[in-house]
Amino acid sequence: MSIEKGSESAGRALPSTVALSWGSFYDPEQDAIFCGHDSGFFSMCSVSLWNLADLQRFRGKIPSRIDYSLNFRAFRNSEQIRQKTDLYPVFFKPHSASLINPQRRLPYVAHHGLYSLLNYERLNPVIDRFFRPSDRVLDVRAELTRRYNIDPAKTIAVVYRGTDKSTEIKVARPEAFLAVTQQMLIANPGHRVWIQTDEWEVREKFVRTLADRCFYVHEMPVSRNGVVVHSQDDETLSMDRSEFGVLLVAVNSLLAQADVVVNHTGNMALWLCLFRGHARGVWQFDDEARVVNPAAPACYVAAIRRLAMKATSRAYLRRLIIKATSWDVLRRHMHKFMRTIWRF
Repeated sequence: MSIEKGSESAGRALPSTVALSWGSFYDPEQDAIFCGHDSGFFSMCSVSLWNLADLQRFRGKIPSRIDYSLNFRAFRNSEQIRQKTDLYPVFFKPHSASLINPQRRLPYVAHHGLYSLLNYERLNPVIDRFFRPSDRVLDVRAELTRRYNIDPAKTIAVVYRGTDKSTEIKVARPEAFLAVTQQMLIANPGHRVWIQTDEWEVREKFVRTLADRCFYVHEMPVSRNGVVVHSQDDETLSMDRSEFGVLLVAVNSLLAQADVVVNHTGNMALWLCLFRGHARGVWQFDDEARVVNPAAPACYVAAIRRLAMKATSRAYLRRLIIKATSWDVLRRHMHKFMRTIWRF
């Protein structure tokens, strides 16, 4: 689901609370953000980031905790639905010792943006503070690592999002992902490919093509009917719904450790990079189905061309190009400039 700042302001917020984006609110008495947005797993996590940025702007503070008792309905078992359980501690473990500078504004993260442009310097302390995997997630992650003999340093993670994603953005064909993956295998002959997708057909295509150089996590459910996985009925999902959420965090945080990532554009893709703490080694298919090379991303060239069309930017660009003696220098200059106009 697409996320826009300020959409669906909090309808459930009480008079003593502070209304935040997407139906969420801050309760001063509990010093907690209660998240109201209910959608896909990492879509709700993305809204939590927006809520944190909201609160910092409205009140100049960071809350003590985040509460997930009002949402994550697709990731609750019957008992958790009846008890209205706060699922935050099931998935995440807060780290109060991680310091966030309240004077430095948190960015509003664009989940359909380019992840190489995210301000990780400001985001990493937030992820460390509020979104460390829970102990249960760490146990599952360790078991997956053992069971599938995963060595992140020798892994190419391919993360393809299908089903309903084409209703939001232009999705690259699986063949395009496969072509980039094969290039990465040539460049890294000792690596294995981990294919993670929500579509059974895509998973089978990778396994057939790459044979013993490719594996997937059997525990992760896939769709055979085009319906997004978390919307499948209990019989089709065939696992406890909260355990499915635990598995999602375990798998995505483990994918984030891979040496090379061939990524899509969407909330799970965004959170892979947030768990990773950077976008180095990440080949991202953007929202126009174009692949972005992490070494010399075309997005910077395109941004320069767009800016060059504006007379007010020409003098700046001339100075930038003169100073930019390498792609790395150009990236830093463009990152600093584009943060002011793209809210990164």
